[in-house]
Amino acid sequence: MVIEYWIEQETRLFETDCSLAIRKIQSAKDMKQIKIASQVYAPHAVRYLQHTLPEYRRMCLTAEHKMEELGRIQVKHLESISTKEEAIRELGKLKANDWQNLRGEYAHIYRLLEKLASQVLHKKIFDNIPT
Repeated sequence: MVIEYWIEQETRLFETDCSLAIRKIQSAKDMKQIKIASQVYAPHAVRYLQHTLPEYRRMCLTAEHKMEELGRIQVKHLESISTKEEAIRELGKLKANDWQNLRGEYAHIYRLLEKLASQVLHKKIFDNIPT
């Protein structure tokens, strides 16, 4: 009975931490802030069931959506750059600075953004070929 109460307390505290993380994620300005905010410590009593908790799942989904949203904004910025050389340079900066935070847990978003960025670059390169 005492153990059940203790586990409930730990679960409530963990879900509260997840709720705070969601707010931090929503206000994050870059991918590093999102990654840091989404790293919520799960106590041993909660670790085995954290994936079943609705607040944890909501935090993970919020982080994933925010990562993709920021990435798509960055790809849109690539479209607005006038020369292909500048766009290639900017993409290199994005990959080195911000997109490295997608490696691992958010690798599927990294691949998506890389595909979108290569389409933008392809369009810039082949639209500038004289016919």
